[in-house]
Amino acid sequence: MISPGVVYNTGLLDLAAAYKEIELVGPLPREPAAWIDTSTAVSARSANPRASLSFIRYITRPEASAIWKAKGLERF
Repeated sequence: MISPGVVYNTGLLDLAAAYKEIELVGPLPREPAAWIDTSTAVSARSANPRASLSFIRYITRPEASAIWKAKGLERF
């Protein structure tokens, strides 16, 4: 039985390669790739809203763009 799947380039490629059941055949061409938009927010039920907001500000600061890019993600 074959179960096809997609592994995004987020550091999981090395992990996937460790399993003999997984055959990596190559990257997807850029044309059919889909962009996945994500959002962040502090939950109204957050136990620590200040820390939550600080974390969001930390991961979305301009200097973080290089880290995101190095992990295969792009910010708009």
